[in-house]
Amino acid sequence: MAYGAFSSPLKGLPDSIINDLGFSDKYPLAVTRFLVKENRLPAFLYVYFSDMDKPIHKKGLSYMGGLYKFDRELQSLLDSFGSWEQALEKVTWIICGDSGQTATLPPEKDPVIPLHKLLKGYQRLQPGKKTTPDTELVLCVNARMAYIYALKPTVRIPDLVTDLKEEPRIDLLSWREEEWIHVLHVGRNKQLKYRPGKTWTDPYNQKWEIQGEMEALGITADPRGKRLAFGEYPDPLSRLAGAHFSHSGRFLVVTAGPGYELVADHSPTHQGGGGHGSLHQTDSLVPLIITGTNLRPNHSRIVDLKAFLIDLLTEHTSPGQ
Repeated sequence: MAYGAFSSPLKGLPDSIINDLGFSDKYPLAVTRFLVKENRLPAFLYVYFSDMDKPIHKKGLSYMGGLYKFDRELQSLLDSFGSWEQALEKVTWIICGDSGQTATLPPEKDPVIPLHKLLKGYQRLQPGKKTTPDTELVLCVNARMAYIYALKPTVRIPDLVTDLKEEPRIDLLSWREEEWIHVLHVGRNKQLKYRPGKTWTDPYNQKWEIQGEMEALGITADPRGKRLAFGEYPDPLSRLAGAHFSHSGRFLVVTAGPGYELVADHSPTHQGGGGHGSLHQTDSLVPLIITGTNLRPNHSRIVDLKAFLIDLLTEHTSPGQ
């Protein structure tokens, strides 16, 4: 909770307006080094280094400058313990990426999918404006994915699917009808629907009922054992269900194919750079390094880190330890 002026453990931190008001790697690095040297480390410390994101968005996956910079910052953090051996002995370290990045094609390859043009026949909410009784759609775009909200009952989600499925650069279209989640893979022209159930068990022991073509999400199935295996979309059933049931409303989930990104009226683009947000494995897979404990997460997913961290804290704070 040490961020800017909210709760600063020391004075003179690099949190001025010329240092992104503290939202840069300089600030968390300075705070953490101070806590180490003052022997004030808490039982659990979460340190977020964000600087590597922007240059990869802009320059692409081949740009290594951000990784070299983070490597030097990690070295500085380890040095603050006196030696790297002491750092590994005193602390359990978990280094985890928060998202992958997918290379975006250069401008001459036409990587930008303009949702506002594909849906120009609807009354859309314009940037900076408020909705009116005539507003039909709200486009919420985040690089390689988007929510498209249908505000008026006269706007049918199947009609939006029909409008968008002819765009070959779109990867997945997904919508919910009561408890059923529908998925259309545009390129393969494969469709399925699913919901929590008892028929199929996935690699994370989650159970589902599925109807339709499993190729829509790159799923392979063992009919005898009723087991599922995932391919280019890691844990897609749970992640899409999380998106659909995270909030109310009638909306369509759209993801872009590898190499492409979605835009609305004034969205930023990353042509020739990198982007993320979709279900594809290049957006989803991240590095995870754990040292200082024999415990491991139950599964290799970010959502499993919560229980893992609780186990770690319980182990280190139990009586006699």
